[in-house]
Amino acid sequence: MSAEHINTGDPAHFINTPPADDKPWRLPSTRKAGMVCLILTESALFSIFVVAYVWYMGKSLTRRTPMRS
Repeated sequence: MSAEHINTGDPAHFINTPPADDKPWRLPSTRKAGMVCLILTESALFSIFVVAYVWYMGKSLTRRTPMRS
């Protein structure tokens, strides 16, 4: 679109109106939303377990080291 086709003084060009050929917006399907929630939940749970493992790795609850034979 070239500059001569746009009337810069017309405020109608500044309004964010969708084109007439677009479909109306709809909510995503419940199956897709459910799958995204499942993946995010499983990823968060796995990440929490990995962080907890790394945090407590090598730490003893009794502060004793095991005896070596």
